[in-house]
Amino acid sequence: MKTKFCFTLFISILFLNTLFSNDLKIQNLAFDENTSILTFDLGWENAWRLGNKFRDAAYVFAKYKEAGGQWKHVRLSLISAPADMETSPHDDMGHLVFMRFDGQGSVKLAQYKFLAQVYDQNQNLINIGQNFPFPDFKVFSVEMVYIPEGPFYWGGYASSPNHDFFHRGDDQHEGVLITSESQQINYGSGSNEYRRENSTTGPTILPQKVKGYDEFYCMKYEITQQQYADFLNTLTVTQQPGGYNIYPLVLNDTPQFRNGIIDLGITNEGRYEFGCDLNGNGIPGEADDGQNIACNMIQPHRVAAYLDWAGMQPIGDIMLFKICRGPNKPVDDEFAWGSPFYNEVLESKLTDIGTGSERQLDPQAYPFAEFPVRAGYAATASSNQFFAGATYYGVMEMSGSLGETISYASGEVLPGDGELSVEGEGQFSAIFNQMCNPDSRLSDISRGTECLVQSTGGRGIVR
Repeated sequence: MKTKFCFTLFISILFLNTLFSNDLKIQNLAFDENTSILTFDLGWENAWRLGNKFRDAAYVFAKYKEAGGQWKHVRLSLISAPADMETSPHDDMGHLVFMRFDGQGSVKLAQYKFLAQVYDQNQNLINIGQNFPFPDFKVFSVEMVYIPEGPFYWGGYASSPNHDFFHRGDDQHEGVLITSESQQINYGSGSNEYRRENSTTGPTILPQKVKGYDEFYCMKYEITQQQYADFLNTLTVTQQPGGYNIYPLVLNDTPQFRNGIIDLGITNEGRYEFGCDLNGNGIPGEADDGQNIACNMIQPHRVAAYLDWAGMQPIGDIMLFKICRGPNKPVDDEFAWGSPFYNEVLESKLTDIGTGSERQLDPQAYPFAEFPVRAGYAATASSNQFFAGATYYGVMEMSGSLGETISYASGEVLPGDGELSVEGEGQFSAIFNQMCNPDSRLSDISRGTECLVQSTGGRGIVR
């Protein structure tokens, strides 16, 4: 039986204090149709784990299709993994892989085996190998940061009179202490209640609303342009934005707003193929084609579709405070790195434009770019949290680069199921909004204001 494989790697730099991670690799992919076992080697450089609260991880998931068919999500069950690595299943949508012991350094390429299955029409899991001829596979891996279980403070103060922020009911400079995932928070003036500045009433925060007290993993970076192109390449022609402009996301025949996703035309399977071509010469995949630049020009419903397709779910408006400040108390006017200070990053002050090493010529603390930049552009082996512009746990570009797309759902939000509607829509489309640049302070997150599409991006979580 002939089986084809594709490798999709989302490679960039992680920061946590002085630690960074890169060079994620998947190699030697193989599929045994008799046992339905999917095998591959996984490894990366500069991995790290510090106790039970700080670590990086790789979220691994896969897609398959029959000859001439549509790409579908593979349900993965772990069979074996290296002894020095831990894996944690995300339902049956994918697996999180991370170091078993404390340390910093290379995770050597080593073999992982998974049983590859899919649901039939009766929602029973069946083996791909025995039921579908000539399957093709694509394996994806996304860099993540672990956010541990624990209390945190929701809300904070903004000095600008135009800001409309949440805070603790009896003190606008304090946040509401979140002590449980099922916590109910009433609107009022008490120390266990919340208020919204410039408002006299507000809804009760219900116990079923996702708050982020429990552990979860957050994407280390905003969705990159290569990630988004890879996503588009698994969709049907009716789900894709192809056939209208050479650079379809910017609705133009040349790259705009640092977005270089290009429509390469119809394939012999009748779907469009996309790539990255930031330099605009019509040749995708060159070193300076912006593959690792955060992907703008994607509206909330398209971010929703990406997360649903990947088996992830959106970041909630309360949990985002935990991602940024960890257990720390609020700081007035703070950005995601825990300080009210920032230094504007100019595009003219970047070097190696569009490449995997795009960075500042003159690194400075509190870097804030009002345009999409390479994921992790400010982090180096020697940068601290403020020079890297990182959150408490090491998530990058939560302030600056692009506006974050946030869920304001009032109740439980289930993970994506890997499938989209006929039109290419995801199940989260109705619950999204954004916090916007240029002033991406934590106190702005609650406003849910609309972003310009050139400033719109997003990322997701696994919980």
